[in-house]
Amino acid sequence: MSLGFDYDYGFYDPEVAPDGETVRWTAQRSVVVMPAPTRWIRMSFMVNHPDLPANPVDVRLRRNNELILRKRLRGPAPTVVYIQVPARDARVMLETWVSRVARPSDYGMPDRRVLGLLVHWDFVDAPAANGEVIESARGGVS
Repeated sequence: MSLGFDYDYGFYDPEVAPDGETVRWTAQRSVVVMPAPTRWIRMSFMVNHPDLPANPVDVRLRRNNELILRKRLRGPAPTVVYIQVPARDARVMLETWVSRVARPSDYGMPDRRVLGLLVHWDFVDAPAANGEVIESARGGVS
């Protein structure tokens, strides 16, 4: 991160969601390094496995190599979290990992990608009043 260049790994090309936001699918693991123009990142993520209720997906989220969130997803509803960027950091690294992926072609669709999470993030000035806030690993691992 100290070298000052943007980097991403494990992401498919951006897509436009029905609500107009830009989203990206990840592979089983993804990493992004980017400038942090504010101290807060609003991040939403979800999975879309057909067998999700019977077979939940475990998600791990790391910020700057620190595990900050562990969550088990049992349904397709998006999870939204607010991630605090440490005050000393002008750049931030986010890493995602999922316990399993889905290949749409296995379910008769023409898409052969191996899909982990569907993610969207943006930088905000402050978390929403009722938002799930992740400041550090001690406060955010669930």
